[in-house]
Amino acid sequence: MLVKLLLLIQFGQKKKGGGKLIVKEVYKKIKKSNHLNRLVTLSPLTDMATKFHTKNGAKLLQVNEKTQNFEYEVIKR
Repeated sequence: MLVKLLLLIQFGQKKKGGGKLIVKEVYKKIKKSNHLNRLVTLSPLTDMATKFHTKNGAKLLQVNEKTQNFEYEVIKR
């Protein structure tokens, strides 16, 4: 199976809820896409990032030296 992946790199948001909005919009685009089937983040090693992604349904994929990766399940219909 060929895995087609979109890596989402997030930076600090100035408005409350900005990060969630970005993830939500990217998720919708992937769901509609014919060529993407994974949404993986490149996130900092902070409690805030961990809480944000796990609260929004992502699963921790791996922890690196300075970053961590979360994956959101993409259900195509």
